[in-house]
Amino acid sequence: MQADGRDVLRVTLPAGAKCIAKEDFFRVYTRMQRVDIWSVDGATTCDAAAARAGELIQDEFVDFAAESVTDETIAGSPGKLVAGTGSEADDGDPGRADVAVFKIGDDVLVALSHGEHQKPADLRWMLDLVQTARRP
Repeated sequence: MQADGRDVLRVTLPAGAKCIAKEDFFRVYTRMQRVDIWSVDGATTCDAAAARAGELIQDEFVDFAAESVTDETIAGSPGKLVAGTGSEADDGDPGRADVAVFKIGDDVLVALSHGEHQKPADLRWMLDLVQTARRP
């Protein structure tokens, strides 16, 4: 993934997964799973980005109300996992979202997994993906 014209993130795709990469955005998906990853402009810490989780994911998930924020080691560095409820941006259906906030070098990133029927396996798939994150 690139941000501001420079490479900032590389992940190892799970078997059968495909990706879409745009400036500041990366989507990894299969028929049953999807994770969106963004770089966070202006954030220097995971705490600052976690506090803005609802704002950062609003293109995909709206009215996000965080229910928990936990410390999580992601890609070998301290990060945050924010879980909560809200609605899917495309159709307004209620759902749950898990947001992983992590740092690669000096860059802060967020990863989102969400759905109407979000399961623990969806969170695990996202965390397994972001654990492979590294600087290109």
